[in-house]
Amino acid sequence: GMRQASNGKLYGVTYKSFYEFDPSNNSIAAKFDWSNTLGAFPIAAPVEAPNGKIYGVTSNSGAFSAGTIYEYDPIGMTVTVKVNLTPSDATNSIATMNLASNNKFYFNSSFGGGFGTIIEYVPGATSATKKYTFTGGTSGNVPYNGMTLAPNGLLYGVTSQGGVFGSGGTLFQYDPTNDVTKIIYSFHNETGSFVGAPLAVLPNGKLYGITIAGGTDNTGVLYSFDPATNQYKPEVLFGSSRGGLTPSGPLVTSNNKLYGTSAGGNGGL
Repeated sequence: GMRQASNGKLYGVTYKSFYEFDPSNNSIAAKFDWSNTLGAFPIAAPVEAPNGKIYGVTSNSGAFSAGTIYEYDPIGMTVTVKVNLTPSDATNSIATMNLASNNKFYFNSSFGGGFGTIIEYVPGATSATKKYTFTGGTSGNVPYNGMTLAPNGLLYGVTSQGGVFGSGGTLFQYDPTNDVTKIIYSFHNETGSFVGAPLAVLPNGKLYGITIAGGTDNTGVLYSFDPATNQYKPEVLFGSSRGGLTPSGPLVTSNNKLYGTSAGGNGGL
């Protein structure tokens, strides 16, 4: 995906390069290519910070082969590695960096510390801070596709494994004001298991996500979570005649509606 910066241009990544798209003339240009030094295999779109520079994370390479946090200056058109991540802090960081109200970035690493971590990064700094380490088991492990900032200022995310029911995953909450992480919900087969995408927020304040398994036919669930009440609710139990089989990919919000795709069946969501 791409993210728009304050200069009106959009920035994104491919496995080969970091690019800029100018919607005023529909031009696209690669600004730099990835390398063992800069990092490799970025997944999520970069994000602009209040300082006007653009930040992102790579999932591999760098000095410790665990990825990097990089900074791109759209004025000077220069890229700088700000942090070389270490395996104990972050490995396979495929998530988008979220800018919280404290002007700090937060993101997940799927395998940092063994079971996954939550990382804090201050824009422009030359180090990052590990704020939480998942321990597997009931707390979940392998946090998947990053966290989502809710209207209440808290960050919510999901793990793809673990939980009190075994291997279905968990939904967790992180408070950047006090560094407290809470496991809110454990996924299980009846109401959805094995998360398939990051959470999306609608104007009603609720978070929405999908699982690739569980539900009536074990073919996935669209669910909602209300941060105001901590209530989890299956909204759609997917099936061959109910939105398709095995929903996949991100949920997109538009006009107060959700749009997504399924891997099989009679059409998508």
